This record gives sequence, C-alpha cells and structure tokens, in this order.
Amino acid sequence: EYTYGEDEYYRELKSKLDYMILGQHHMMKNGEFLDSYKHINYTNVSEYASLVCAALDTKLFDILAHPDVFMLHYIGENNKLRCFDSHAISALKRIIEACIRNNVLIEFNLGGIYRGLRINQNSDKDYLYTRLSFWDLVSKYKDALVIIGCDCHNVNSVSSHNISKAKKILDNLGIKYLN
Repeated sequence: EYTYGEDEYYRELKSKLDYMILGQHHMMKNGEFLDSYKHINYTNVSEYASLVCAALDTKLFDILAHPDVFMLHYIGENNKLRCFDSHAISALKRIIEACIRNNVLIEFNLGGIYRGLRINQNSDKDYLYTRLSFWDLVSKYKDALVIIGCDCHNVNSVSSHNISKAKKILDNLGIKYLN
C-alpha cells in the first residue's frame, strides 16, 4: 500500500529489501480509507490512478501487483458492475504509462485464472482480475514489461497449468514478459 507523505518510510523499507511490490488496495479520502474492492467507481477512479502513479513515480517500487484489481467491484457511469468504461480505461492507461516511465513490472496475476472465467457486463466471458480487456490495453504499449505472479492467498493458483494459460494469453497479445 502507498500513502502520500510516507516516502521516507518506504525508502527505509526499500533499503532492506531486494525489491518492493506495490499492491494498492486502499485510498485515503476525507480522512477514511476507501477499499479499492468496494469503493472505487467512475467518480473516484481518477484519484485512485493518481495515487498509484504517485507511488510509482517515487521509483521505490519494482512491481505493480494486480494493476486492475479495482475492477473487481468497479461501478461504471452506466451503473454496471465491472464495466470497462472510459473512466476505467483512462485510469488504467495512466497506470500503464507510469509503470513504463518508471521501469516497473506489471503483474499478470494468476488469481483470476485460478478462479475461472465469469460473465461480464457485455455477456462476454472474462476473469474477475486480471481482466483480459486490461491486457488488450497493455498490448498497445510495446515498452510495457510484465511478470507473471500470484497473490499468496492460495498456493494452488500457482500451477503450471495456470502459468501456461497466462503465457498463452500474453503471447497471443504480443506482450513481453519475464520468463
């Protein structure tokens, strides 16, 4: 998690670690933490992107975990759940560009593959995260660097089957990833 004004703390952590992973699950607004799983929507996704970009611009983070995790419960301007609308796309483009600008690896998170495909707002099948729509967007940026990773919540999600699926998706989109 990144919080504005805590850069000295992050620098201290970085001095003791081989690498740092940013996983932005919260954002502070009006003195309270907003959970990105439940409270990010078209009205505040730009602020969320600004927070993630500010964190990346510190150059203290090496990997951005589940960059589209806010899409789990994102409500678009059309009031649809997990809607990949212009607000979400704009925020995600800013985040991708900040990753490129700061040489931060973008994580392809295996958690979604492990959980399986779901029906989205257009009756298309997609993962809860990482979203295939997001990776289509990443594919437009030839300088984006990707790493395949997984949350530590369930060791079963890190299987050769899931890794192979992720590699196939990335290969089909022409996205470079660390092997």
